[in-house]
Amino acid sequence: MKPVSVVIITLNEENNIRSCLDSIFNLDYPPFEVIIVDSSNDRTPHIVSEYKRVKLIKCKEKGFSNQRNIG
Repeated sequence: MKPVSVVIITLNEENNIRSCLDSIFNLDYPPFEVIIVDSSNDRTPHIVSEYKRVKLIKCKEKGFSNQRNIG
């Protein structure tokens, strides 16, 4: 099976990111990587940093297409 990357685009998701990541890590799936591309100005990056298996990429330019392409 080929490796899988899960790319999550965030903008001020401090109220939702924890449940999103917990749900992803509860999947019964072979190893995968999780990448967060974040443009937030709230506590989202702080919460993401609590998850050691997540790669956090800060993105100054907001926008779905831009953030998706960076991921």
